[in-house]
Amino acid sequence: QWYQRRVAITAGVKEAITAKNLAENSAADLMASLNQTGIGVRRIDLPRPRTVCTDKSCTEVKLVGKERTQQIFYTQHCHPTCYLDGISAGVTNDFRLARCAAMNSNGSCDKCFHHYSQHMHVTYDLEEYTFSFVDDEAKKYFDSHTTEKRKKYRLRLCVDTTA
Repeated sequence: QWYQRRVAITAGVKEAITAKNLAENSAADLMASLNQTGIGVRRIDLPRPRTVCTDKSCTEVKLVGKERTQQIFYTQHCHPTCYLDGISAGVTNDFRLARCAAMNSNGSCDKCFHHYSQHMHVTYDLEEYTFSFVDDEAKKYFDSHTTEKRKKYRLRLCVDTTA
């Protein structure tokens, strides 16, 4: 029995040291470790459609928002202000894009050299900005674990003082 008591006391001392170390960190330091930086996007409508290339080499995928969802950025603007009418935005392989001013007689783009079928019209631009946020999942995990440790520490103090 004395060995079990010694193990229990040792465990209690280790837990008390851990609780003391947690208490020594300021709340600001702990919250700062939960802060994240993300990329946000603003949609800016264009006055005229823009012809963009959708080939992987002409796009960039970034993780945006708090949820870090994938967003495609069309980085190759083959015809910034296209005057072809009747072409649905966001649709590739429209044969009418072969008549876009960016395309040559072979149906390839003079800017990126990809076929017109890999191009589409967009009616907006995406503007990036950075923002800070608290990671909700990490905060919930942190709160649940520190709360549990504090409860155990307080309970142990009560048991030790009454024994």
